[in-house]
Amino acid sequence: MAATTLFSLKTDASGAFDGASRGIAVSTGGQARQLKTDGAFRLDKGRLQLARHADLDALESFTLEATIKPKSVGRARRNVMEAQSPPVALFVEDGKLTGSVHTQDGWKSIDSGETRIAAGQAARVGFTRDGRGRMRLLLNGKTVGRGAAKGGLRPVGETGFTIGAWVDGAKHPFSGEIRGVEIARGALNPKAAAKVRSAERRLVQGFKRKTGLKRVEMRLNPNYGNSRLQPIKDIMNAAGVEKLSDLQTLDITTRTVMTPGRVIVAAKTAPTRKPNWGKLAKDLTLGSAAAKRTLLAGTLANRNSVKALGLVVDGDFGPSAPRPSAGAAPGAGAGAARVAAPVAGLAEAGQ
Repeated sequence: MAATTLFSLKTDASGAFDGASRGIAVSTGGQARQLKTDGAFRLDKGRLQLARHADLDALESFTLEATIKPKSVGRARRNVMEAQSPPVALFVEDGKLTGSVHTQDGWKSIDSGETRIAAGQAARVGFTRDGRGRMRLLLNGKTVGRGAAKGGLRPVGETGFTIGAWVDGAKHPFSGEIRGVEIARGALNPKAAAKVRSAERRLVQGFKRKTGLKRVEMRLNPNYGNSRLQPIKDIMNAAGVEKLSDLQTLDITTRTVMTPGRVIVAAKTAPTRKPNWGKLAKDLTLGSAAAKRTLLAGTLANRNSVKALGLVVDGDFGPSAPRPSAGAAPGAGAGAARVAAPVAGLAEAGQ
């Protein structure tokens, strides 16, 4: 795949953000409701707006992709995404998938012909243009339209990408679900993409067989722009960090020189748990003396906590694990530190 991702729509507890390396700002407007699926929104006269970025403005050869599930399909035009700079558009009109670019010869478009988008069904749509001006429309990995628009692209205004509507945020509104929006520099190679989709299907089928799960979806992305950061992502995932909101703020209050290979580690956000005081009171009333000491040691710090935490350390790391010394504060000792300080976030010099 001769394409490098410049923008990838992702979401967390704070809303939409760019999951690619450029970090392009994203804002929402109108009726754009975030869904539980990562990078997914339900639009009803809503839109997402991308900030202008030099790499997007400079696009000549590109790949635009998104997974859409339109609420309805009629004759009216419904935009998947469009920009004035660069001058490109991907939309559905009269059920046909359509892609357009603007050159010195004006707007040039291609459509999917007799192949139509179905209402209520999810579809992966794509629009590509290579260095020779050759354009291609993709529907679920298959080519459904071809054409050519030679010459450089000529901007038609100052607005960047708008997802789910025209650049004014009002015309041609998309109604339905949209997710997995990606914008890449370079044209997607259909043959290479077909191999990736085939690998996805094999992995999904194998996962379903082993787990018994039925609703499984997978997207492989062998893109260099993402794989460059994969080692860091793997470390964070292994520490249980899936979203940026899982991390605490890393405060650096003194001058710190970052040399190649140096890593700064931040703590993972600790979950807030509220004790069930009613149940604790009942268990405390009915429990034996030993059970009461253990219950209090695990709930309120007291002189029995050191012994209780020592048992946890031994249970997790074996008899050879360091034990907290008598009179030490609850959680003290190397073994307890290993329990209480999971790696959560990191910044590496040279990345």
